[in-house]
Amino acid sequence: MLALKDSFNFITVLNDVEDFKEQTVSRLHADKVMPLAKQFDIKCMYFDSGILLIDSYSYEHRQPQFLGFVTAINNTGIYITSYSVVPDDKLRLLISSKLDFDTERKPEIELHESILMYNRVMEQAERLGCQDVYIKCSRSRNLSFVQFKKNGDLVAETMSLRDYHFGMSVCRCIYNGGKSAGETRGSFDEVSLQEKQIQHTVYDFSGAIKARLQIRFTKIKTTRIGEITCNMRIQRQALRLHELGLDEATYRLLKEKISNAKGGIITSGRTGSGKSTSMFAAFLERPKSEKLFTFEDPVEIEAPEEFTNICQITMEENVDDQMKAINRMHPDAVFVQEMRDTKSATFAFNLMISGIPVLTTTHATSAPGVIERLIELGVPLYNIVSDKAVSLIMSQALVKLVCPYCA
Repeated sequence: MLALKDSFNFITVLNDVEDFKEQTVSRLHADKVMPLAKQFDIKCMYFDSGILLIDSYSYEHRQPQFLGFVTAINNTGIYITSYSVVPDDKLRLLISSKLDFDTERKPEIELHESILMYNRVMEQAERLGCQDVYIKCSRSRNLSFVQFKKNGDLVAETMSLRDYHFGMSVCRCIYNGGKSAGETRGSFDEVSLQEKQIQHTVYDFSGAIKARLQIRFTKIKTTRIGEITCNMRIQRQALRLHELGLDEATYRLLKEKISNAKGGIITSGRTGSGKSTSMFAAFLERPKSEKLFTFEDPVEIEAPEEFTNICQITMEENVDDQMKAINRMHPDAVFVQEMRDTKSATFAFNLMISGIPVLTTTHATSAPGVIERLIELGVPLYNIVSDKAVSLIMSQALVKLVCPYCA
């Protein structure tokens, strides 16, 4: 191994492939490099940057084949900046994530088909009025399909995406074509957690706009190669407080607390119970003469166009810096999408204690459970019980409407 390395001093040995996950695989990989790799039984990947990754097993245990492959590559005239040797298992994982499509298919045809299928999926989602769309892809079973969720339940109707490769192509088309937000990094891959905020327009048969959808695309990280689940949460238009179906007593109480000059309102509930929808609807009840700010990760519900007094901001920067910036802007009230960690909880309570009304949410199964949740998030108990901080704590759940004539 030492002799081989000495003879090719441009060979580097690496322990990780993390830096290559965002690099683009060269078009020459399939046409020029792979035929030689198959000839010498070498695992490799060639990037536009000129870097050629080669598996460590061949480098350490199959030096004649390794040397023959490197020599053959040099003879082709392919531009190589570096031969990088990486662990065999990590290279296989990288190849699976970046080259999971069938290289014999015509990519332009698959892309066209993928775009058409994506449009069909979103048309179906809009027709069903669902809140979530799930795309599941399984390489071991060579299948992909779409499920729709409405009002907390999966509907019976599903859509087939033909096979694993086509399902992955649809997911790649959705992700790579979407507007970046949230946890977005690089292009679509098979192995990492990825999020993106996407805008999509649904048209009717005449070509007129039927709906403009705000979609939060999330791909779940998996430990098994070839098994992924993608969720597209469709963000509907903002509702007003009177549209939530609240009983009269709850409606009056909320209106009273919303108008308070100080203190925070915290609502809790299970995932998908409409916490953010309710709090944003309550936030819209603040006077239009006030300067209002929202801090979301990412922005899920867009304020109606007539609310020009609302500034919606993604909560990404340093909390202390944002606090200073907010205080300089003298907001009259703030909507914090969710207290999900110590940073966001501290952010919300610092605003409350400074005298700024805050409307926010957190995950808890009951109103008393909110106190326990806040303590878990690192909020001091003396801040929680302070008369300057919390004005109202409540819990909510979705209740299905039942027809009074059919029930």
